[in-house]
Amino acid sequence: MIELASAQRGANQLKRIGRDDRGVPDGAGVFARRRMTFGMLASPGFVAIDPPAATNRTHLPLLKEPADGRQAEGLCDAPHPAAGLDRIRAACAAEVWDGPMPPPYAILKEKAADCDGLVSLLTDRIDPALLDAAPRLKVVSNYAVGFNNVDVPAATARGVVVGNTPGVLTDATADMAFCLLIAAARRLMEGHDYSRSGAWKTWEPLGHLGQDLVGRTLGVIGMGRIGYALAKRCRAGWDMQVLYHDHYRNENAETELGARQVDLDVLLRESDFVSVHTDLNDKTRGLFMRSASGK
Repeated sequence: MIELASAQRGANQLKRIGRDDRGVPDGAGVFARRRMTFGMLASPGFVAIDPPAATNRTHLPLLKEPADGRQAEGLCDAPHPAAGLDRIRAACAAEVWDGPMPPPYAILKEKAADCDGLVSLLTDRIDPALLDAAPRLKVVSNYAVGFNNVDVPAATARGVVVGNTPGVLTDATADMAFCLLIAAARRLMEGHDYSRSGAWKTWEPLGHLGQDLVGRTLGVIGMGRIGYALAKRCRAGWDMQVLYHDHYRNENAETELGARQVDLDVLLRESDFVSVHTDLNDKTRGLFMRSASGK
């Protein structure tokens, strides 16, 4: 089931779509309009961020229908997989935003004006001006793990629940982080460009050697879900030693991976490779200045 932040008054009017909840992809992408009762399309793992006191978190079916029985109307802010769009279209009259880029802010604000719910992309700015222009809005479901694009305090002050989808991209992001790590270590892009340019003629014993990962030291800044997933890959597959810097201790990383928590200076000094997995906030902005990267 999907964990959904929901308003008490709308809970008894929600309508299930399909036989189970697993077919809805991240960010089904609906602006729910015209007297739709509360209950946004979401993905498995949808949770409320700082929900207003008037809401509860419960496991509920997904979409909604107007109280007077008319077909609901919706707008998808981007094309999405059929597994989600088919279920949206089966439950409401859905207009799909099919432009090559996300909807401009002015259009997003206009379309949200009579919405009860909004599924936003990470590229959508959900700010006080948009929230004030949408007096019916009850929920913003953000199609992302991060939610820097949403002014959560402003939403909370207006009684709007904000949700995200934590955990759904942990492994995918860790895979890409390792992809970048090994590509940098083995000078993959340099070798690729060298070969494509026609410069490569024969085997070169000293050409684009790169660096070994096996037995080296990985420094992880931010040992959360993604940092841990990357460290697990490096430890298990390449026998790398793991250092990490975080405000909080990660006992699983220490117990399972032999990771050691250190301050930032020690991590930069002792690590062969550094991978950063922090969110962007006032404390992390500018974390790597020229002086730090020189260590």
